Amino acid sequence: MKKLLLLIAIAFICLSASLALASDVTFEWDSNTEADMSHYNCYRSSDQTNWSKVNPEPILHQGTGTETWTETGVQDGTWYWCGTAVDTEDNESGPSNIVSATLDTQAPAPPQNFLVSLIKKIIAWIMDLFKPFRLA
Repeated sequence: MKKLLLLIAIAFICLSASLALASDVTFEWDSNTEADMSHYNCYRSSDQTNWSKVNPEPILHQGTGTETWTETGVQDGTWYWCGTAVDTEDNESGPSNIVSATLDTQAPAPPQNFLVSLIKKIIAWIMDLFKPFRLA
């Protein structure tokens, strides 16, 4: 079966229930052109060894030239994905090319010892108060 070409587009979302940040990852690939094409599956791994199917329902074949699917709520880390094609007889292809992304939705720590220096302005203001008056 034709290899799936996966492209990743990442959009960040906030999971309000747990206040944990996660990402939506959108995949795009060329439609399989076989007449008995049924659906696709998407697999994810953190180590390229242990793969888990991440689409809860089959990703139905649209046959429109380009297929897309979005995995929601992916936690931070380095992840690897691949896709497979499945025909009407449930024959599943081998994996597509592997794509990867490192997701980082955590904000950096705030700056430390952040101070505002007003002393120079205060001294200049006080000195202005004591300037000698000029008589015209």
